[in-house]
Amino acid sequence: MFRSATLRNTFSIVGLGLASTFAVAGALFLTSYERAYNQSINKVSTEANAVAFQVEADLRDAYKTVFDLKTTLSQLQKHANGDSRAVVNDILSETVENNPLAFAAFTVWNPNAFDGQDKDFIGKPLHDQTGRFVPYFFRDGAKLGSMVTPGYDDPQLAGVVGALPAGKALLFASSSTLATAHSAGR
Repeated sequence: MFRSATLRNTFSIVGLGLASTFAVAGALFLTSYERAYNQSINKVSTEANAVAFQVEADLRDAYKTVFDLKTTLSQLQKHANGDSRAVVNDILSETVENNPLAFAAFTVWNPNAFDGQDKDFIGKPLHDQTGRFVPYFFRDGAKLGSMVTPGYDDPQLAGVVGALPAGKALLFASSSTLATAHSAGR
């Protein structure tokens, strides 16, 4: 009987030792899992915040570029002279060339709204067949391209372009993250 009680005590001690070992191992596993999970969440959150701040900065820069173009073109329109259209073209092309986020920049003016001189620009580059001022500058791989703004006379856009009061222009600047419109002029 002494032997069977000793054997039972031994098995109880071993069983209790194994149970304690598994309990401690389980607790360590859960603690490690929770720590790893929390570290992963913190890392993802930190990276997401960094990306969000960068996107916000890019959008702010893009908006500022469009606002600055609006202001500049409004002033050029107010003080238009024989070289003003060439100056607008230079500004738009340099905006795309010097802004790595910009894919294109363009402006669409109502007939005779920029300087009242559309008749003098019939058949000229970056003008339509009536001489209307519709320049479009875009990034084409590593080089810069230009053409008449595509689709500016699309009937579906008539509500946008045609709704502008006389003397107003439609100004777009686009990038991989932003496409926005403002009216420019008086």
